[in-house]
Amino acid sequence: MKIIFVLLFLISCNKETVESIFTNYGQKLAVVNDEPQLPDPFIKKVSFDILFTGEVHGITENYTVRKSIIKQLHREKGVTVLVIEYPVSSSKLIQNYLNTGDETDLKFIYSNLKSTSEYTQEGIDFFRWLREYNSTLAPDKKLKLIGVDIEHQPTVTKYYISRILKDKSIPIEIEKNIQRLLKENLSTELLMTIQKDVMANELQ
Repeated sequence: MKIIFVLLFLISCNKETVESIFTNYGQKLAVVNDEPQLPDPFIKKVSFDILFTGEVHGITENYTVRKSIIKQLHREKGVTVLVIEYPVSSSKLIQNYLNTGDETDLKFIYSNLKSTSEYTQEGIDFFRWLREYNSTLAPDKKLKLIGVDIEHQPTVTKYYISRILKDKSIPIEIEKNIQRLLKENLSTELLMTIQKDVMANELQ
């Protein structure tokens, strides 16, 4: 299974580390038939399991580049998983949209992104494009999303957790915090407590 990281996480790296990464591993985009793509020699010669791509947030052209590179890597390298800089809750809800075509979850996510750089027509249209692209592919070739980011939109987090816990028993290790979550407004403090619980149980 090949994986593409749509966004590059270098925010916590110092300047020397960032420069080293780009010097040793960076690849500038080429333009082929008016579409930005990874250089042909790079695609043909390099074998990878994970490929990082980077961008500066809030630029319209990012979505054009995403689409082109996704199509190229899917076609030439068999990429089927996109790891995006989105909270787990949001990515799961968007995946549900990709599977069903019901835009309820997609619009709910974007309604909670108001006043952020992600609240754009291009952003929501990107996921509509992704669903349309997926509709042309065989089931085992369809692109799937994995989100890796903190939960920036507490309302979306609470909505998603309520959905997945419906009619299910809550694991005893997190029951106390989940019950608080479902009864109260989600706060940053509560989110941090939940995340600490998850980390603690993973380390046991």
